[in-house]
Amino acid sequence: MTSPYIRRTRPEAISGAYSFSDGATRPTYSGNQESERWRKSTDHESPMNDTVIQAHKAQQAEEKTRVELGKLVSVALKRLRGRQVPPSPFEAAQHSRTRREGLSLPATASAVRGAVRIAGGGSEWQRGAGYTGEDIDEEDDDGDDGRFSTEETFNNLTTIRDSLLMHGETLFVTGVGANLRSNPRVTRSSSPTSGKKDKVSSMMGKEDRNEVDNSSPASLLNELISILGEIVTEDCRYKVTRIRLKCPPYALQGVVLEVSSILARLHRKRPEILSKLGFAMLPAFSTFPFTLHERILRFFEEDIIKVMLYEYSQARKPQAGAVNFDVPLTRGSAVPEIQVERALEDSSKGKDLPFEPWSKAGDANSGATAWTAPRQNLVIYHLASLIAPLLTCMFGNYISMSRDIGSLHRFHSTLSTIVRLKEDAYADIVDVVAFASSTSRLAAVQALASFWPRSFGHLIFSRPLPVMSYPNQLFESKEATPPKVAGRPIHEFLLWRFIDQTLPTRNNTTPRGSLLHSATCLVCTKQIVGLGLMCACCNSTVHPRSCYDHEGGTNRLKYVPRDGGSEKITTVRYSRCQPSRRGAEPAVIRLERHHFETVHLFALHLCFLCKLPMWGCYSQGVRCSSCLHVAHIACVHSANPLSRCRSTPFTWKDVTINWDLLQKSWIDAYRSIMWQETELFQQSYEDVSIAYGILWMELELFNAALTSGALVIERATPQSMNPRARDRPMNNFELHYFVALYKTQLTGSRLNKSHSTIEYIENCGPLSNDLSLVHDMSLIVLAVSAAKLPHTDNPITEGFLSVEGQGDGDMEGELNHPYEIVTLAHIRDALGYDVGVASDFAAKFLMSHFMRLGLVARVDAIMESTPDYSDPLKVICVFPSALAIDASTSVEALFASIQACLEDLDLSINEFGLLLLVRRCWPSGMMTDYALTRLTSMVLAWILTEEHRMLDVVRDFVSVKIPMPGVRPVGEKPAWPEPIYNAAPREGSTGGAADYTTTRQKIATRFALPWLLQMHDLNRSLYAECLYQQCLQAAEAALFTSKAFIAHQDRSEERQADYDVEMADETLKYIVKLCQWGIVWTTFDDLFVNWLDTMSKLSRLETPVIFKHLPRLFSNDDLSGGRRSFVDDTENEDIARYMVDPWRVVVDAASDDMAGLERCLQWVLVLAHSGVEIPNSTLMQLSAFARDMNASFFTHSILVEALLYAVWVKSYGRGELLHLVYSIFGRQSSHIKQAISNRQRLEIVNDFLRHSLATCLLLYG
Repeated sequence: MTSPYIRRTRPEAISGAYSFSDGATRPTYSGNQESERWRKSTDHESPMNDTVIQAHKAQQAEEKTRVELGKLVSVALKRLRGRQVPPSPFEAAQHSRTRREGLSLPATASAVRGAVRIAGGGSEWQRGAGYTGEDIDEEDDDGDDGRFSTEETFNNLTTIRDSLLMHGETLFVTGVGANLRSNPRVTRSSSPTSGKKDKVSSMMGKEDRNEVDNSSPASLLNELISILGEIVTEDCRYKVTRIRLKCPPYALQGVVLEVSSILARLHRKRPEILSKLGFAMLPAFSTFPFTLHERILRFFEEDIIKVMLYEYSQARKPQAGAVNFDVPLTRGSAVPEIQVERALEDSSKGKDLPFEPWSKAGDANSGATAWTAPRQNLVIYHLASLIAPLLTCMFGNYISMSRDIGSLHRFHSTLSTIVRLKEDAYADIVDVVAFASSTSRLAAVQALASFWPRSFGHLIFSRPLPVMSYPNQLFESKEATPPKVAGRPIHEFLLWRFIDQTLPTRNNTTPRGSLLHSATCLVCTKQIVGLGLMCACCNSTVHPRSCYDHEGGTNRLKYVPRDGGSEKITTVRYSRCQPSRRGAEPAVIRLERHHFETVHLFALHLCFLCKLPMWGCYSQGVRCSSCLHVAHIACVHSANPLSRCRSTPFTWKDVTINWDLLQKSWIDAYRSIMWQETELFQQSYEDVSIAYGILWMELELFNAALTSGALVIERATPQSMNPRARDRPMNNFELHYFVALYKTQLTGSRLNKSHSTIEYIENCGPLSNDLSLVHDMSLIVLAVSAAKLPHTDNPITEGFLSVEGQGDGDMEGELNHPYEIVTLAHIRDALGYDVGVASDFAAKFLMSHFMRLGLVARVDAIMESTPDYSDPLKVICVFPSALAIDASTSVEALFASIQACLEDLDLSINEFGLLLLVRRCWPSGMMTDYALTRLTSMVLAWILTEEHRMLDVVRDFVSVKIPMPGVRPVGEKPAWPEPIYNAAPREGSTGGAADYTTTRQKIATRFALPWLLQMHDLNRSLYAECLYQQCLQAAEAALFTSKAFIAHQDRSEERQADYDVEMADETLKYIVKLCQWGIVWTTFDDLFVNWLDTMSKLSRLETPVIFKHLPRLFSNDDLSGGRRSFVDDTENEDIARYMVDPWRVVVDAASDDMAGLERCLQWVLVLAHSGVEIPNSTLMQLSAFARDMNASFFTHSILVEALLYAVWVKSYGRGELLHLVYSIFGRQSSHIKQAISNRQRLEIVNDFLRHSLATCLLLYG
C-alpha cells in the first residue's frame, strides 16, 4: 500500500527524493555508495557541508519515526474501538449470584463460563476491585472466542504509552509530523536508510497498515481521551487475564494512569484537554481497587489540579491595575481611541465624595465572580469545572481511603491543594453537599466546618463533626498519638445586643427582624434583653454575667486594696479567639514563659503593663494562660524588659485608675467618632448608627467593670479637677453623653440614609431605634451583599471625558453578577458608595465585624486583634457561602444544599443545613416570594416527615444495633453551655430511637421554629398557603404506595371518591401534626377553612363520609400535649390565644350570611358523622343564627340531623339540648303542617321528623 505521506518522483533505482525550499528536487540513492556519490555530485551546486547533511538525515529519521508512531497510535486506537466490550455490572452480579447459589464445582464453572476469555489456554477468571470474592481456578477451557479478555486492551495501551514516551510532545501538534506534505522545508519520500527495516514499521503488519487513517492530531487526541475514559469505566473493572512477572494483577490500571499522566504533562498549557482528561479519569475512583486510590489522587494533584488551579488563580486574582478576566469584551464593541488615565487619577481623586476611596483610579475591576457566573471566558469553565466532580469522588471514597495511610495522606494533600489554590473552593464543596450522595455529603460537611468554621458553624445538639485533618484521622484510626487540639467545637462568644419582642397576635404580626434580635439563654432558658453573648459560629446565646461562669471563660483574682483591709475579688470573663480553621492551634505569643492568647473581654480591664484601659469591643488584648494577666498586644511586643511569668502578682494597681486618665484614654481611642451636635448633620445615618453601637457596647463594658470590681476609679482632687468635671456625677463622662446624643439623633429622621438603607426600609419596614447597624443582622447581611457587587456608578470619572464602546446591546439591562473574590479596598469602597459609611473608623470596624461573623474571610486566614489596613489592595477576601438576597447563581446551590441536608437521615447534617438556613436565609422583605416559599416548604417537609424517618431509622439502624446517625454518643459531654430544652437526658439511655427523636426536637426548637415564626410574621397569607400546600404534598406522598392510590389509577368514579376521601383524611392528619408542633400560630383559621371546603365537596356523596383523624383535631388532650417552642415561653403573654379553636372557626364562618350558615352546617354534619363531639354552645349558636336569618326548612333539617349525631356521641350534658330540639320543632311546625297538607317535600319532612324524634328518644333515655 502506498503511504499518503510519500511522494514518488521516478520509478528508477532512486529510493527517495528531497524537495527543498528552492524548488529543486535531488534524488537520493539507496546504500552508502549511492548516497556518497550523490553528495559529491551536489557539492558544486550547493554550499551544504557535512554538518548540514547530517542534520537533514537526523531530521529525516526523526520525522519518519514520528510518522510511524502516529500510524501506530492510530492502529492501536482503531483496535481499541473495535475491542470486545466487557460484560456489564448487571451480568457480573448475575454471575456472582449464580456462583453463591451453586454448591458444586461444575455449577460454579457453568456460572463463570463466558465471562472472561482466557488467552493462551489459561484457566483463571480475575475480577476487579468491585468483586470481593476469591479467585476461582477453572479446569474447563473450551477456548470460546466470545469470552472477554483484557490482554488486547493492555497491549494496545502499552503501545500507545511507548509511542507517547518517544515522541509525544509533537505527536498531537498540528503541522509537525502529522502531515508532512505541508512542511515548508522538506517533504520526505523515504529515508536514505530505507533499505533497512525500521523497528517501528516492523511493529505493524500488512493489515495494520491498511487500518491507518488520516485523522488530524486534534481528533486523534480527542479520540484517545474518549477511549481512555471508556477503558476506565468498563475494562478497568477487571484484573489482567494472565498474571505474569511483568504484568501484575492491576497492570491495566497502571498503564491507564501512565498514559493519562503523560497526556497531562504534554498538554499542561491546554485547559480544555486537561479538563477532558480529568473527567475521563473520574470513574477510576469506582472501578479501580481502593489500593490504587493513592496513585489516582497523585495523578490528579500533581498532573491536573496544580496546573489548572494555578492558572485559574492567576487569571482571577484581583490586582491593582489588572484586567478583569471574568468580563470579556462585548461582541461588536467599538475600540475607544481616546484614553485619559493619568488625568483621571490626578484630578478627580476624592471629588465630591464624603470619603476617600481606597482603590486607585482606573482599578474598577477589583474583583472576580464565581466561575459559574455567566459571560465568562470559556477557559475559566475548563479550569474550574472539574473541581466539584473530583471532590464528589474524593468525599465518596473518604471512608475507604482512611483504611490506608498512604491514600489518607494523599487525600488530605489533594484537598489542601484545592483549598489553597482555589480561593472559592467552598463553593465547589457546597455543590457536593447539594447534589452528591449521602456519603459524599457527610465528608463535604466536615470539610466546610473544618476549613471555614466561622462561615459554616459548628454543631451543638447532634454529634460533633470531626476535624478533617490528617493528624485527627490518624488518631481515629489509632495509628498515631492524639492531636493537641480536640475535635469538640469551642464557642467564641461576642458581645451582642438583644431586644424584647412580643409574640405575634392576630392583630399584630410585626416581623421580628432576625433570630439574633431576640434570643433565649442556653443556661437559664430565660429571654435575653440588652447586652448578651452570642457565639459567632453557632448562634448560641447566654447572659454575660450571671450565666457566663465556666472554667474556660472565667477567672477570679484576689488582691489587697490600697488602704489595706480584707482581700477583694475581681472577676475576669473572657472568650478565646478561635483560629480561622478547626484543628489549628490558636496563635500564642511566648515571651518570658508567658503564653499570651488573644481574647474577647466582657468588661473593661487595665493592661498589667501600661496600666491603661483596654478599650475596644472585640479582641481587646491578650491573656496569659499561666499568670492570668491581660495586656495590650502592642505593650507585650514593646515591653522592655517584660517581667517573667508569675513574677508580678496581681495587686490593686491592676484595677485602679485615675478619673482624668480614664477620660483621656477614652478620648484618644474614640476621637474619630466623637461628633458634636453641629457635626452630626453632616454625617450619614449609617456612620452614626455604627458609632452608636460601638459606644453602647463600650458603656456596657464600663458598667460591667464597675460591677465586677475589675475597675476602681479614683477621683482627682478638687484643685486639679477642671470646673466642668467638678459638677459631673461620679462614673459619668463623655462616653455617656455621646451614647445619649447618638441615640437621640437616630430616633429622628434628619440624618441622610443611603439608598441601600432606604430600600431596606421600603421592603422590610421601619428600623428599630434600639438596634444599631452593628447588631442588626439583616442590615449586616444587606451590607455584605452590597459589598459583593461591582461599582456601577464610579464617581471618580464624573465630569471627565469618557469614550464608551457601542456594542450590540447584549448586556443592556442585565444585572451585575456579584463578586466572589475581592480586595479589601473594594469592600471599603463599596461600604462608602452603596452603604453610606464615610468614616474610615466605622468602615474598619464594620469590615472586622464581617470577618468575625464569618460573612467575609481573608484568603491569608489572618484574624488579628488589630488588623493591618496599610495596603488593602493586596489583601484578598472571599465571601464564603452565598446569601439568600444575592443576585447570584450560587444561591441555587445554597438552597439545594439546605434541602439536601434536611432530607438526610443524619441529624448532624440536618443541624448543619438548619444553621445555613438561619444564618444565610433569614426571612426578610428583601427576598422574593419564590425563595420564601421554597425555603418554607423545605423546613415543613423536614418536620412532617418525622414518622417516616423514624421508620427508616428503626429499620436500618436500631434493628441491626448500629449507632443512630448524628446522635451524640452516650456519656459524651457537649461543650459549655450545654443546651437545655424540652427533654432531659434519660438515665440508662443506649442511644436508641428515643434519643434520635429527642435530639431532632431540640434542633427543631432551636433553629426551625424561630425561622418559621419569622416567616409567619413577615407574610402571614403566604405562610398559611405554604402550610396547606405542604400538607397536601405530604398526604399525596403518603398515599403514593397505598391501595387508594392504586385504585386511583383506574379512574373510576367510585375509586376516585375513595381516593379523595383518603387524601382529605391524610391532609387533616398533617394539619393536626402542625398544630401539635405549635407552628400554625394565627394561620389555623386559614388551614381549617381550606380543609373544610375540600371536605364539604365530599359530603355530597351517597354514603356518609367519615374522617378518622377529625377527633384528634378536636381533642384538647392531643393538642395541649403538643410540642412547644422556647419562642412561646414568654412571660406576660396569653398562651391560650395560640391554641387552635376549630369551633370558633365554624361559628365565625356561620355568622357571615345565609350561604356561610349552610356551608357551616354541612361542615358540622360531616364532623358529627366522624364522631366529633359538638359542643352545646356551638349548636345553640348555629340555631340562633338560623332563627335570626330566617333560614329555610332545608337548613333546619340539616341542623336537626347534626343535632341527632351530636346527641348520639355525647356522653354527658345532653339534657341541655332538649330545649333546643323543642325550639327548633316549634319554629318549623307550621312549615311541617303546610308541607304535609300540600304533599310537598315529603322526603325532607319525613327526615326532619325522624331525626327530631330520634333525638328526643335519646335525650329521654
